[in-house]
Amino acid sequence: MQKKLAIATALLSLIPLSIAYPSWAANVLEQVNQSGTLRVAVRQDTIPFGFKNDRGQWMGFSVDLVKRIQAELEAELNKTIEIEWVEVDTQNRFQAIQENQVDLDCGSNSFTWERDEIVDFSISYFSTGTQLLVPQQTKLGNPESLQGKRIGVIENTTNAEIIQKIQPNAEFIWVRDRVQGLQQLEQGNIDALVSDGVLLEALRRTAKDPQAWRVTPSRPYSLESYACILPENNSRWQSMINYSLVKYMQGFLTDKPAEIAIFQRWFGTDGLLPYPRQAVYFHYQETLNSLQWLPENEWE
Repeated sequence: MQKKLAIATALLSLIPLSIAYPSWAANVLEQVNQSGTLRVAVRQDTIPFGFKNDRGQWMGFSVDLVKRIQAELEAELNKTIEIEWVEVDTQNRFQAIQENQVDLDCGSNSFTWERDEIVDFSISYFSTGTQLLVPQQTKLGNPESLQGKRIGVIENTTNAEIIQKIQPNAEFIWVRDRVQGLQQLEQGNIDALVSDGVLLEALRRTAKDPQAWRVTPSRPYSLESYACILPENNSRWQSMINYSLVKYMQGFLTDKPAEIAIFQRWFGTDGLLPYPRQAVYFHYQETLNSLQWLPENEWE
């Protein structure tokens, strides 16, 4: 463990830490070691990052990243580590971390300085942007076109903050999650639903008539950088998470089969939600160039 923690220590330089934290937060790695269980928050409405399949099993890109963290933990601790999946939602995900209900959440969590006051973030593992899901035939998209329109927003999201700033004269209708938002759209109760573009595109494909909807504008209103969230001021745990994420990203950039397979499963041409590989490559390249690349023997 000391080898990997030493390598990962340099990855903390870009992750700001707060001052006050509960006593249990400093010992997450020890808790996982003692209990043999890694408690992970996961959400149902974040296809392709987290969702349940027809057999009730948790699936998704974020789930695969967590399983890599699990494998790293088992190798370092020399013991079996079980994952306990804890379902959360947009409203209580940060509370679950704060109240020691979970050890980790690698879902679609966007970094903000306000959120960083109550949890810590890993390095970013994906980027998307705030967009709208709208009827195919409408011309909605630019801020002016949204004036007076009914826009579905999810509380406690960066998307809600952003859309209210760019068009304060729209009518904002709160929805519980993206699934409810799509229902409201299909029933004609709202004119648009705001969220992260990658999640909206996945949501569109679940609609009764996917071709009736589109994601707009082509250039997002803002960029959203996804990262794992974890208890504050727990540098050893944070280093372990960052190490695993860097190893995945570097493996992707250097065409390692296991890492490429994960991308292909969810974002490849035949994956669940095809996504431009170049965009992911650029994001990972920029992230790793600002940190420290791992030595090649880490894959041996």
